[in-house]
Amino acid sequence: MVNSCGTSDQDNGKIVESHDDSVSDYVTSSPLDCSLTFQVPSPYTNILFQFRFFEITSSLTTTTTSNPTSISPIGTTQSAADVCDGVGAHVTFYDGSSSSAPVLSGPVCGSSTPGSVITTTGNLTMRLVISASSAQVSFVGDYTSFHSGSCTGGNLFQCTNNRCIAFDLTCDQTGIDNCGDASDQSFGPPANCNRKSVSLNT
Repeated sequence: MVNSCGTSDQDNGKIVESHDDSVSDYVTSSPLDCSLTFQVPSPYTNILFQFRFFEITSSLTTTTTSNPTSISPIGTTQSAADVCDGVGAHVTFYDGSSSSAPVLSGPVCGSSTPGSVITTTGNLTMRLVISASSAQVSFVGDYTSFHSGSCTGGNLFQCTNNRCIAFDLTCDQTGIDNCGDASDQSFGPPANCNRKSVSLNT
């Protein structure tokens, strides 16, 4: 992500990493205000984003939750923004093509994996802000373009939850749940993954 700040990406589905050495190392850029926008191709109308690995913590604190509002030091309840300000980094998702669109989720920080994000539009903007050199930032996620309802036309896959995704996202070798209900990775119907193996476009 940090190598693509200010750009947009349009795809059926793709893995999104904080940086080239995600999981094994931390982002070294600070301060940083980086936004990346995902756009759906036709015929899709919405985007599903899910984290697979997530760590936005501080070397100076022991924050271990992606829901900072549950932290109540000295009998008070801090907002997510306050806690993430203390960490010195956070991610926020916006339901549109820029950070001026309505907030979908965030700010999020911590070491627990946040919940999935689903847009109401065909655009999703992801913004990573790092304000402190003590912030430890590393994550891996993926986004999937989809629409709800029947899958008409070729090269489409009908998820059990009634979402329609690109057929080439089924049974990918990385086992990514693009449907959101894992039906695109099922060994029996509807995906029949024991009969084929298709790689995710990364």
